[in-house]
Amino acid sequence: MPARPRPSRARALAAALVAAVLVVLGAPVTGSAAAAEGTGTLLLEDAFRGTTVEDPTYRVGGARDGSPAPWSPCLTAGTSTATSPVPGCGLSPADADGAGALRLTPAEYGVNGFVLYDHPLPLRAGLDITFTSYQWGGNGADGLSFFLADGARSLTRAGGYGGALGYSNRGNADGVAGGLLGVGLDAYGNYPLETRNDDCRTSGAWTPPEGARSSDYAYHVSVRGDGEGKRGYCMLGAPADAPELRRRGAARPEAVVARVVVDPPSSAAPMVTVFLDGRQATRVPQPAALARTSTFRFGWGSSTGGQTDHHEIGMISVSSVDPMGPDLALTATSPTEPVASGAAAPLALTARVRSVSGPLPAREPVVLHADAPEGASFAAPAGTGWDCATTTPTRLRCSWTADRATRPGTTLPVLTAPLRSTVSGRQQVVAVVTSASDEPAVRADNTAGAEAVFVPGVEPVDGGEVDAAADPGPLVVALRTDARPQVVVKAGGTSRTGDVRPGTGTEVVLTPAPRTSGLLRGTVAVVDGDGRRSPQAPVVLVVRPVAPPVSGSTRSGEEVVLPAPSARSAPARSATSSSAPATRRP
Repeated sequence: MPARPRPSRARALAAALVAAVLVVLGAPVTGSAAAAEGTGTLLLEDAFRGTTVEDPTYRVGGARDGSPAPWSPCLTAGTSTATSPVPGCGLSPADADGAGALRLTPAEYGVNGFVLYDHPLPLRAGLDITFTSYQWGGNGADGLSFFLADGARSLTRAGGYGGALGYSNRGNADGVAGGLLGVGLDAYGNYPLETRNDDCRTSGAWTPPEGARSSDYAYHVSVRGDGEGKRGYCMLGAPADAPELRRRGAARPEAVVARVVVDPPSSAAPMVTVFLDGRQATRVPQPAALARTSTFRFGWGSSTGGQTDHHEIGMISVSSVDPMGPDLALTATSPTEPVASGAAAPLALTARVRSVSGPLPAREPVVLHADAPEGASFAAPAGTGWDCATTTPTRLRCSWTADRATRPGTTLPVLTAPLRSTVSGRQQVVAVVTSASDEPAVRADNTAGAEAVFVPGVEPVDGGEVDAAADPGPLVVALRTDARPQVVVKAGGTSRTGDVRPGTGTEVVLTPAPRTSGLLRGTVAVVDGDGRRSPQAPVVLVVRPVAPPVSGSTRSGEEVVLPAPSARSAPARSATSSSAPATRRP
């Protein structure tokens, strides 16, 4: 298995926070999930303490109830509200760069906000997710949720707000589309109460007792399961007391470190365990839908109502529980239309790191290679970031390297490999992509084939020059053509100067008319064994006029016969298709 990447700043921060809390509390981390910490593969991390985010695939959104004034989650250290994908809050004064947070809602009445990570990451090796959060500056409402959704679907919005905390449905608002899991860090206490779908009652899920009030579950953590629209999102267990959430103040308090561990689906009885500041807060059965889903996307939701708080995120680190290497895949495409003779067919080779795999380690080369088929050759390949210095006409070999780890689901830049062929017909290229840590057990999709179709071509026929004659014989020209394997010649052209017709095999026959001079013109085309026809090429033969003999006398009275002068002084040339040999038949 590939080595686990070294912890980065965000991950080191989370580890330091957990360690500090454990020292203060003297609380050991127990359970099989805790033992898994640090053994998996880092999939994603981001620290929201600065002016920008690390990843470009976040989405943000929000609103103020009953107010036209917009609201968007933002970075408290950011000064520009136009920064994308997550703007700066534009606070005055802003938090110092490196000391900020991702604010989901301000401590104002009736505000909701969400931040979504809209890129699929793998689930098959389990998940070990750590993030830090803050709820402060108000009087304790509503709370925030962290949720997972099906990675096969784009994540574009959160669920209902109020007690739903942006995950489950509430009133007319649907829950998160393709929701898999929702962890509620609930200050007010409505997360277990406000979503009570009928199918949850019949499924045996935990439901609050009659007469339960929000105050019964204030400062609790609860976990909801999968759902769609207004169905599901059932409680997976009873709410658990979370005194860590009571950490409050007029200034941003110490972060609450939340860790969510999703057991690998291969586990005998997969569970979901939530730790707060290193303490196991709750442990619930894993929803079946989560166990059978191969990829996920995630997000946070939050809201305020008649009571308020700043709801903020400090950082996130996402790892698998079990180690996992990258799984490379390759696709190859070729032109949909046949390529003209002499032209190059641009083959597009696209490698990607599959979303169900681990990341490609930083500075690990991805190598793409292919052999040219017989009768074909590669021209200069090109693609952003690809190094093809070792490519030859008969073998394509290019490499691509990134300074940072390449996350799962990333498509590498397209490599275009022009292919030329000396024969017509179909040319099949099989390409392979590899890397040092590519998982050997899943390499079936590392190979891809592309087929280019080449139209036959034929060179123009230059029959040269011949003298006009009373009984001219035919001139036979061997064509130059790349048509394979069988060739049918299509030739024609009839005028007062003569005619052009097909000959035997790849020959064309030019026959001048008797006693006629001028240009003998025609056309020729070939059809290859697959029925593809070449463009027409011109056929030309110059027939020179010849004058009749004349007689004369010398002073001595002897008769002299003089040869007839030719209309052109140049000697006759051999007939060719470019430089093909020609023969004159009697």
